[in-house]
Amino acid sequence: MRISARIALPAAAAVAGATVFATVPAFAQNNGEAAVRPSSQAAISSALKQEEATIQRKREADYLVAVKAAVVANWQQQAAEAEAAAAAEAAAAQAAEDQRLMNEAVVAQWQAQAAANAPVETYTAPASAAYEAPAAVGGYSGSGAVGAAMSMLGQPYVSGGQAPGGFDCSGLVKWAYGQAGVSLPGGSYNQIGYGSAVSYDSLAPGDLVFYGPGGAQHVAIYIGGGQVVQASNYDTGVHIASIYYIGEPTAFRRI
Repeated sequence: MRISARIALPAAAAVAGATVFATVPAFAQNNGEAAVRPSSQAAISSALKQEEATIQRKREADYLVAVKAAVVANWQQQAAEAEAAAAAEAAAAQAAEDQRLMNEAVVAQWQAQAAANAPVETYTAPASAAYEAPAAVGGYSGSGAVGAAMSMLGQPYVSGGQAPGGFDCSGLVKWAYGQAGVSLPGGSYNQIGYGSAVSYDSLAPGDLVFYGPGGAQHVAIYIGGGQVVQASNYDTGVHIASIYYIGEPTAFRRI
């Protein structure tokens, strides 16, 4: 029995050894799979990170493209608005220039018509420096006003001027009548409301002669003989002219 036991032991051991050695490849194989698995996960993780980085770069590139497109669109809009504003300004300037030229043409035409309709008359000033106006008619102050206005012959024309050194048309009338003791306002359109109306046939020295609707264009002082003393423009200053110098009178007033 002892011998049998001894003989059996190697057999059992052989069986056990065979079993042990038979399990080694499987263990090694399992260990190999375990070793390969973490390596595959790292590759996948790296690939995902690269994909995310690619997506992020694409998003950033798309954003930059969008920003550039917005900047270009804004610049184009501002350029279009500036161009439109410049065109509108140029159109307004051209319209103003056209209006100025038209006004000048209307004035030139009116002056030409006035000159064509004006009778050819001359006035020779007296040799004496003093001007002797005819006697006053009906108590008006024309005589003194005419003398005062005539003493200003040669004074320059000044827009709004109402004193020696420079007169406009109504300023000369106001100043001359002031020397005669009569107070008148400035502006021919205001002065036409003073005194009483007279006709052309009954004009006397000192009567006021108005031009334009409501006396809005001009006023002069009649001195007799179809002549007036007036301050009408920068070229002539205070001077004597035909009653038709700037056209047909529209009203006559006696102060």
